[in-house]
Amino acid sequence: MAPPTQSALFRRFGANFHRHYGEQWMNVLCKSGYIFMGDSRTPGTRWAPPWNPTRVLTVPYDGKPVIWRNACPHNGKRLVKATDMPVAVNFGQPLVCGFHSLSFDHVGQIRQCGHMTGVSAKELPEQRCKVSPHFVWPGQDLVFELGQNADRAKQELHASLAFVDEAGRGLFDFADYRLHCSLAVPQKADALMSIVNYLDIRHVRNHRETLAPLVDVNDYQHRASDSGAGVIQFMGVNPTVLFTDLGKFYQRAELPDPEYGAAWMTTPLGWMLEAYLPPHGVIVVSQCFPHPERWWECTFYHDFYYHKEHVKQYHLAADKRKTFIGEHQDIFKRTGDEDELWCGEATEYLRSLAAEGRGGEAWGFLDPGQENYGHWYYQVAEERLRELVGR
Repeated sequence: MAPPTQSALFRRFGANFHRHYGEQWMNVLCKSGYIFMGDSRTPGTRWAPPWNPTRVLTVPYDGKPVIWRNACPHNGKRLVKATDMPVAVNFGQPLVCGFHSLSFDHVGQIRQCGHMTGVSAKELPEQRCKVSPHFVWPGQDLVFELGQNADRAKQELHASLAFVDEAGRGLFDFADYRLHCSLAVPQKADALMSIVNYLDIRHVRNHRETLAPLVDVNDYQHRASDSGAGVIQFMGVNPTVLFTDLGKFYQRAELPDPEYGAAWMTTPLGWMLEAYLPPHGVIVVSQCFPHPERWWECTFYHDFYYHKEHVKQYHLAADKRKTFIGEHQDIFKRTGDEDELWCGEATEYLRSLAAEGRGGEAWGFLDPGQENYGHWYYQVAEERLRELVGR
């Protein structure tokens, strides 16, 4: 479904829809969607990310990634501990299950049966951990796990990433960027509210001490894929940015002036790219997951990729906080805290409407100037959830 092309005043979807999204969206992703897993640029590593510890991304020395289920086929015990960053491993050293000592190679293949005496690996009903289909972004080497309908997920993801390559103005090129850290951030707000907030540029003005000094929301440009493969929103550089600590740290790296204050890209299934002070600043890869039991909460994960010159300055600095990376991490955290507060209060309002028996009513409205993409995302979510229940 293509995003709107002209400004119009739309209502927000009701509380019951927000709840339905929170309770079912992971099923959408598992059935025909995609989940970001990391990148494949560092051979000889494996990663069970904290936001998805039931999966392991292994990048063998040949650079061809494998995603496999982090569960011993014997009784389901996890084989790899979740870590904040990919871990370099010795592929010659087997993984050993701590329950019955079955041993595995680093792509989940059973090698020895451990304490199951008298049985060979070839006799087992399952001889390896289940492998997931995946997709690698050509040229950028980012890896995604695909859902059960892998062909559909691959086609949709390919279309979205082709749109980024074509319309992103070169701002999302990872070639000179390095992964610095990954964060899983729980939110006291529902997932749908939080994602729609990402599509709202207007509220950025009220991040007065964090994001607003970096961007000029009056210099707002946007582009949507005609096929609905994604939207990209651009904000200009705020002239005051060079007088902020972040701007001063940016200048220390002796890089060209940034072309934009920020650029945000959102795909139909909620996977996001955020670039700040591109093309030589930071790219954040983000995805939001509803809480598995409490629809009114969610968790954002963020992978932070910084330009290599900022990484160099960070490693040379005695005080890591007084660097571009340290300052950006602080700004990003405080911006996220403010968004959580605002979205959390809006979620509480939705819950009060539902308690009053008004959960099916449309509520509020979307700013016609810079929030129409929120309505687009509502429509996409409605379509995919309807598919899930077969109606």
